[in-house]
Amino acid sequence: MDGKMNALASLQGRGKGSAADPGLVAALAAKNVVRNQKYRKSTFVLQVLYEQFRFFFNLYFLGVALSQFIPALQVGFLFTYIAPLVFVLGVTLIKEGYDDYKRYIRDREANSQVGFPLDALPRPGCWLRPCLCAIK
Repeated sequence: MDGKMNALASLQGRGKGSAADPGLVAALAAKNVVRNQKYRKSTFVLQVLYEQFRFFFNLYFLGVALSQFIPALQVGFLFTYIAPLVFVLGVTLIKEGYDDYKRYIRDREANSQVGFPLDALPRPGCWLRPCLCAIK
């Protein structure tokens, strides 16, 4: 990120004093959007599983379920060991997906709001709403 900021500063004329291409400056500049989502669509399942297996008990039950594949260690039906773990992980995946979707909706609402620059704040003559004439 530091290299990107140095390139942007030099393009804006702070570095070498040269004129910058506005399109290139806009491409290098960070977008002014809110993004509070925890996961991406491509890595959602892997990240949730990683977060769940960081907890000792989930990792323990995974180990017990996997030990049932070894005939010498098999105690009962395989279903009785795997089903509870799959159920807990499935409920967690659904809950995390729903929460992340709600974050996406809130971010989309926040990003669609109109913002006013600081010099366009309400003046004494425009009491409750900003003077749109002040926006340049």
